[in-house]
Amino acid sequence: RGFDLGDTEPVKELTRKIRITNGGAGVLRWQASSGGAGSAPGLPGRTRYVSLYNESLATGGPYLAPPALRDSLQLAGNWVAEKGYPKAAGEGCTLRLQFQGAGAVLYGRRVAETAELRAAVDDRPVREMPLQELEGNRFEGIAAGELPEGPHSLLLQVGLGAVILEGFSVTDSRAAA
Repeated sequence: RGFDLGDTEPVKELTRKIRITNGGAGVLRWQASSGGAGSAPGLPGRTRYVSLYNESLATGGPYLAPPALRDSLQLAGNWVAEKGYPKAAGEGCTLRLQFQGAGAVLYGRRVAETAELRAAVDDRPVREMPLQELEGNRFEGIAAGELPEGPHSLLLQVGLGAVILEGFSVTDSRAAA
C-alpha cells in the first residue's frame, strides 16, 4: 500500500534512502509519489495526509507530537515512540486531533492480535471504529466522516490491544487538486 516518510516544510528538501529487492520470480513494478492530494477510501473529495511520524524520537521513549502538530495533537495515557510513531498499549490511551475538513481516515498497525479503537467527533457520542485489515497487520478505518466542512475535534480511544498509529487522510476542500 505504501509507507510514510513524514512531512517536510514547504521549500525544504527531504531525502530518504529506500532499498527495494525483488525476491520473486516476476518483474517488480513500483512507483513513488508525494502524499498530499488524492482520495481516501470511503471518503469522497480531495485529501491531505497528516503524518504522526516524529523523526527526532528514539524507540521506547515517550512519544511527542512532531513540531507541525504540536498545537493540534494532544495525547493522554501510556504512548511510547516506535520508530518515530506513537504506540499505544491498551486501554487508557487517548489521542485528540484538531483538524480542518469534512472527514478523516486513520492508518496504523496492530501490535497485538486484536485491536479495538473508539472515535468521537466534536460533541457526537463515542462509537466503535471498524478497522479494515490490510497486509502485514496494517489497518485503516474511517475515524470521522460525513461532517460539514470546517474545524473539528477528533477523539480516539484505544479500547483493547496495542496499536501504532501512522497518520490520517483528511478530506479537505482546500487541499490541492
